[in-house]
Amino acid sequence: MAEAAWMVRSDGGALFERFKKGAVAVGWSDIGDLGAVRTREEIRKLFERTYPDDLPGRATNAISVLYKIRSAIGVDDSVITYDPD
Repeated sequence: MAEAAWMVRSDGGALFERFKKGAVAVGWSDIGDLGAVRTREEIRKLFERTYPDDLPGRATNAISVLYKIRSAIGVDDSVITYDPD
């Protein structure tokens, strides 16, 4: 399988220096480790349990991002992000 490239926005560039060191992260840390999660539905349940008051559109967007981070982005994939400078 060929290496993929991804755009990961880093909170308006605030995480740019950390990303340069090889880390890629997203928010929603209260959900916890997604290592055992396999499906979008499992992520949806975790998200809704953790953030029950989130607006439906915002929740759908967050769930999609979490699913991509968990299931689509690979260890050797390239990642680009916004540089505020």
